[in-house]
Amino acid sequence: MKKYMYIMVGGAAGAVLRFYIGTQNFQLFTENFPAGTFIANISGAFMLAFFLRWAFDSKYFSENLHAGIAPGFLGAFTTFSTLCKESSLLILDGNYLMMTFYLVASVTIGLTSALLGFNFFGWMRRNFYGKVEAEK
Repeated sequence: MKKYMYIMVGGAAGAVLRFYIGTQNFQLFTENFPAGTFIANISGAFMLAFFLRWAFDSKYFSENLHAGIAPGFLGAFTTFSTLCKESSLLILDGNYLMMTFYLVASVTIGLTSALLGFNFFGWMRRNFYGKVEAEK
C-alpha cells in the first residue's frame, strides 16, 4: 500500500509540472507546434533513462522511492495521450506536415534523449563515483 502512496504523490507532482510546462508559450519551430508536450516528453525520456540506470546501478533507492519517481512522477510528466491528442488536432486542422514532423521528431529525439540520459549516467559514474569511492 505504501508503494501506491509514493506513486500517487510522484504522479501528482509530475502531472502538475507537465501541465505547467504545457501552458507555457514556447516558440519551437512554429506556433502550431505543440512545444510544451514535446519538451516534457523529451526531457522526461532523458530523466527516466538516467534515473533507471542510476536506480539499477545503486542501492540508494527503495522500491517505494523507485515507484514514486519512475512510474509516478516521470510517468505522469511524460504523456503519450497528450501527444496523440495534439497529433489528432493537427490532423483535424489539416496540418498533416506539422503532425508528421511532430511525431517523427518526438520519437527520434525522444529515443536519442533516452540514450543520452542512459549514457550520461554512465559517464558520471566513471568520472565521479570512482573518485568518491577512492576518497572513502
